[in-house]
Amino acid sequence: MLGKDQDAQLLAGLGSMRLMKIWISDPRLLPKLLNFLSARSDLVVERLNDHEIEASLVGSFGEKAHRRQLELVLSAWQAAYPHTQAKLE
Repeated sequence: MLGKDQDAQLLAGLGSMRLMKIWISDPRLLPKLLNFLSARSDLVVERLNDHEIEASLVGSFGEKAHRRQLELVLSAWQAAYPHTQAKLE
């Protein structure tokens, strides 16, 4: 995971990438979700607040495919934390 300033610079420089917000119901698990997403080489993520992350896939995806891929990634994370909601906004 990059530093917060580096993440912000990278996100700002990506311009055409589709950024999607991910909301999580339990803010205590946000660092775990952030680490899980950051471990993927095809995702750029940034913490927005105690309940939200902004994420984007690196690659050529249409909007529907981009959303579907992020939903699959979130589903994998939620399998480990079934009592916590995480959803794309």
